[in-house]
Order: sequence, then C-alpha cells, then structure tokens
Amino acid sequence: PTHLHLSQHLAGGDAAPSLSPSRLQEKLLARRHGGNCFELNGLFALLLRDIGLETLLLQCRVWTGRERGNRGKPGYRRHPTHLLLLVGGVQGEGNARFLVDVGFGEPPLGPLRYSVGEGSEQVTAEGMRSRMVQLGDGMVQ
Repeated sequence: PTHLHLSQHLAGGDAAPSLSPSRLQEKLLARRHGGNCFELNGLFALLLRDIGLETLLLQCRVWTGRERGNRGKPGYRRHPTHLLLLVGGVQGEGNARFLVDVGFGEPPLGPLRYSVGEGSEQVTAEGMRSRMVQLGDGMVQ
C-alpha cells in the first residue's frame, strides 16, 4: 500500500501526529493551534461528512516549480506529501464532485469542480488557471 510521507511535518520525533477526531478537535478548535494539511483537511472532512456530503481523502503530489522556491528542475514531488478532499452530494449540483483543500495555504481559496479532460480548464476567483488531465497510469494531474 502507498503511504503518506509525514517527515516534513514531524518536529524531530519519529512518531506520526495523531489524526483522531478528538485530538484534531482539541488541537485545532479548543487550543486554536494551526495544523498541516492532514489535520486541517481531516477535520474538515469530518464536518462535511456530518452534514451529509460524500467525502474522500486523497493523497497527492505537489508541484514544485520556481514560483514555489524550487531551484532545481520544476516538477511534481516524488512522493505524495499532501492531502486534499474530493466532495460529492452537494445539493443542486447533481453528480458533480469538487476538489476542496483547506490545508494548502494558497489559492485556490474555493472548491474546484472535479472535471478531467478537454474543456476542464477552470479559472478561480483569484485568477489561478487550473485543469486536470488523466494520465496513462490512472492518475490525474
């Protein structure tokens, strides 16, 4: 099975942070501490499920271009290091699904319609252009 690489989120320890609902609520809500994508999107997924939305947690690789401070060759990180949500069941949206990410810290600041292929390009309110492409190995980029 594929695993998420948490090393960049660990502060010198070798144990992964707890993603239990009670621990997430205590840290993020009660103590009002910030969190990483696993924690923030994990807690948001609980909320979305509680209000009846279909929610999947997806691991993904992040693009590391020069605009993100990468001095080497631009491209996707080798391993999945990020978590985002695929949300369906939104009232009035039919069978549409959306990519939602409250744990990245930069645009897009709203959901992206999950649409792959020709005509799938979207422009966010911030002016970010985005499109999803199906790769030969079943992955979406």
